[in-house]
Amino acid sequence: MSIEHSRDEWLDFTDQQLLQLCRQEQFRSSGPGGQHRNRRDSAVRLTIKDLDVSVEADEDRSQHKNKEQAVKRLRIAIAYHLRSDEAPVWNGSNILNAKNPQYPKLVAIILDSFAQNEWSVKNAANALGWSTGNLNKVLMRDQQLLAKVNRERHNKGYSPLKRR
Repeated sequence: MSIEHSRDEWLDFTDQQLLQLCRQEQFRSSGPGGQHRNRRDSAVRLTIKDLDVSVEADEDRSQHKNKEQAVKRLRIAIAYHLRSDEAPVWNGSNILNAKNPQYPKLVAIILDSFAQNEWSVKNAANALGWSTGNLNKVLMRDQQLLAKVNRERHNKGYSPLKRR
């Protein structure tokens, strides 16, 4: 597999395919938990160098569980990092949470819609075929997504969206 894939191809890769394309590092992580935290190299860092994307997971004492968490984070990082020039289309539900395997694609499509519409909520919602209320509900459920949209809106001179 080459590094030159579309964003959707990256998000559709199996966990194993993603891991094959990453540099994997195991390390000991510091933090609360004292003698029971990461006595072995159980923390995991995954890096896709060509995409300039790197994530870490160190919550668990199990390297296997940390690797699973890191792959989930990697998918979200890809969704945040890569934009598509195609018209954003989402046929699924907008009532997904971060545990749903399709959630990174929803995040990516929302960010594509915003990017293609100068970070305007109204125009992004129209491009998705949603109401502004539906788009706002999705944004308000995900602090990280809201923060990303607000950073980009700030760069364009728009006021931030606020949680109600």
